[in-house]
Amino acid sequence: VEVHFNTADQIDANDRLESAPIGSHTHYNYGLSQPGNYEVTFRASGRLNPWEGGVDTMGQATFSFAVPFSSVALGTAELRLALDNDQGPAAIHPYGEPVEYAPGQVALETQAAVVNEILYPFAFGLDLVTTSTTPESHRVGLAGTEAINFAPGITLATQAVEVLQVEGPGSLEVLIDASNRYYFTFSESGIYRVQLRALANDGSLSINGPDFELVFLAGLAADYDFNAYADSFERTHNLSAGSIKNDGSDWDGDGIADAIEYQLFWEGLDPAVADAHKLPKPSPDDPNGIMIFYRDTYKDTLNRNNQNIVLEHSADFINWVGWSDRSQGFPLEQYEVS
Repeated sequence: VEVHFNTADQIDANDRLESAPIGSHTHYNYGLSQPGNYEVTFRASGRLNPWEGGVDTMGQATFSFAVPFSSVALGTAELRLALDNDQGPAAIHPYGEPVEYAPGQVALETQAAVVNEILYPFAFGLDLVTTSTTPESHRVGLAGTEAINFAPGITLATQAVEVLQVEGPGSLEVLIDASNRYYFTFSESGIYRVQLRALANDGSLSINGPDFELVFLAGLAADYDFNAYADSFERTHNLSAGSIKNDGSDWDGDGIADAIEYQLFWEGLDPAVADAHKLPKPSPDDPNGIMIFYRDTYKDTLNRNNQNIVLEHSADFINWVGWSDRSQGFPLEQYEVS
């Protein structure tokens, strides 16, 4: 490996690339030492051609790199609760990983567990805390760098979390064991979206925290296939088997094929509910047209052997050109930054 610059020893005059010879181009690989979200600002300089003025010029741009964690917690995790702060209402900390996830951006895979001497086949244990005095070195989907803490004098209520809504093929029962661990147990296998909020008090008044969502996979792994996805949502909505198809059809008629809703699960899409408004879209005020979306790399592995999300652009809404690693001149690494 020939290293051209390295920020591990800070940034100095050595961290620059040599000029590319006139009439040529070069390829470089960028390596990042740890998972996390990075913003890297580059400055380019050069001399314009004589017919463009022949003067020295420069410009700079910032590129975003997302180096993912597994985005999965298996069996147990720490649920760090907040009532009102800049980071959000909660964070998930999988044991053994130096990372905090925004609650709706990590798959919580259940395991069989004995809770109060009863075996539950689909259970996930959450240890509820109100402080992370040493925040993890990496955060996914969370803003800021400050620790998540309740304000002084505020403590969790006896019933620490309230379940507001459950979407899934079965029922949810929340149990507390002798160690005060909260177990979320499910009656059937499948995909569950659970809306919650923290409950606290300051000694005299009860306080409700903001809503947040947790995603549980009961009896499924994060790389579940389309058939498992379709089966879960068909049972959730009491649809006949085979209603949700992987052939480009659209059961709910919202203009989004069932296969696309499967790929964009983390946008909150449901193949049995018309919810096209949840599709990611660029802001009309953004001159760069940046569109941020969550690509599930367990389902879309960015290779040519399975389904992939391919972005397309058009100047007339009739002729469309796809941008992907299969389009010469537009590799994924060049145009997709999030």
